[in-house]
Amino acid sequence: MKWKTLLFLGAGLAIGLILGMAVLISTPSRGAAEKVSPPTTGKPMADFELVDVYGKTHRLSDFRGKPVVLNFWATWCPPCNEEMPVFEAYHQYLNGNVVFIGINYMEDAATVQKFIDENQITFQVFLDPTGKVSEKYYVQAYPTTFFIDEKGILRAQRIGVLTPRMLEQYLQTLDVSP
Repeated sequence: MKWKTLLFLGAGLAIGLILGMAVLISTPSRGAAEKVSPPTTGKPMADFELVDVYGKTHRLSDFRGKPVVLNFWATWCPPCNEEMPVFEAYHQYLNGNVVFIGINYMEDAATVQKFIDENQITFQVFLDPTGKVSEKYYVQAYPTTFFIDEKGILRAQRIGVLTPRMLEQYLQTLDVSP
């Protein structure tokens, strides 16, 4: 009688496994459509849609035709705070020939707006409140900066703080001479 019970339990387990596998195979995974490869030099950057601190929606593709410096940062990040004045100075100096965009990682609009006001930041700052765009771009440390040419192709990437000299060298990968 024990062998019949074991056989019955084994058959039930096998049927459960088969049904479970069928459900897994037939159910698309969450976010599978949004899964993209890590940014690769020489390849197009995946597009995104985010809002700025004023609630206006922007896409990376809105800036095609101009080189883009895309910086992922947070107000709680000392190296991020250190390089913000560098980005602001070059944003002013290059006078719109390069688009500087800061993407803030998972902070509320009021915190970011306060930082922008206190530091007199005039370049574009977008909010990534859920971290989805940071995840999409495989950002794992702050700051991380991407240098994208006018066609939307990634030309260089830097993890860590940028000095003015380093920024100038990266801008040269975009054929921009400060």
